[in-house]
Amino acid sequence: MKKVTKEWTVDATWGKIAMISWGNPANPPILLVHGFMDSAATFILLVEQLPDTFYYVAFDMPGHGKSDPFLPGPIVSHLAIVETVRIIVKHMNWTKFAYLSHSMGFSIGILYNHLFPGKIVKMI
Repeated sequence: MKKVTKEWTVDATWGKIAMISWGNPANPPILLVHGFMDSAATFILLVEQLPDTFYYVAFDMPGHGKSDPFLPGPIVSHLAIVETVRIIVKHMNWTKFAYLSHSMGFSIGILYNHLFPGKIVKMI
């Protein structure tokens, strides 16, 4: 059975962050974070194979997929993407969540976990 998919955006100071989710929001959340050359769409086929007992949420990093890029000016670092994750976690009102990533998404998760300890209950 195909999971229920929802797309929306979250407001950030530089523009919109494109979001996509699969499953029931009442289930434990898993944040899916893509790599440098990807977008949230990279998780579509994977999510269909995962159990229905979780709520899967992915986003397009700024300048990727359907998300607005950062504004011109300061050099963008991994910490800017960590701020994107912070905005999403706050928007979702999550106190704890699992984190599934690959490539650069892993580095973002390590930094986020260091700056906001105890929120990520499991990293994959």
